[in-house]
Amino acid sequence: MSLPIDWLSRFLEIHLQQAHQPACPDPGAPHDRPGDRARGQKRALLHGICPEVVELLKDKHISSTAMAQLKKMSAGRQIEAAELMLAANNFTTAYARALLAATPRDQLMNSAKTKQISGVSAEQMARTERQMANLQRDLKLVEDSYGGDVLNLVLARGYLAKLFSNPTVTKYLDRHQPDIAGELRDLIDAIGQEHTGVV
Repeated sequence: MSLPIDWLSRFLEIHLQQAHQPACPDPGAPHDRPGDRARGQKRALLHGICPEVVELLKDKHISSTAMAQLKKMSAGRQIEAAELMLAANNFTTAYARALLAATPRDQLMNSAKTKQISGVSAEQMARTERQMANLQRDLKLVEDSYGGDVLNLVLARGYLAKLFSNPTVTKYLDRHQPDIAGELRDLIDAIGQEHTGVV
């Protein structure tokens, strides 16, 4: 069986083209396969972002310009910024720029380069950096105590609900301390709605 000459010449042409293509193309280079360019752009987008940040933000929608702001920070500061973005549930470019603006010079990738933001003086920048450091410290304190506080609150609510399920206690409080009984009922309801999702 013989093959047409046109088919054979086309086969050789394609084979020669593939033989001269680099094994690992540049992210910006044109590609023959449809998904190659997108994969290359994603790799380029993550270049300069530390793996911990990639893991933290892997399922979040974050723009390439916001990622570019993170790339200007050192690895440790990138992690802090990503945690702040997660805590605030804010992944916008504006928020990333604000985090970059509040980043101390020594935590920038190019610390020799002076940070300049239009309309912001050096004094305002220093004050913003101090305020951001204080906010981060306060956030860590709240995070550290939040779980224990919520547990105590839920346990206290359970105890109060158990007390109010006793008709003798309820009757006594309604007769002798009606204001306190009303406040405790409101507290039980509020805590129950907050932690069960009932509105």
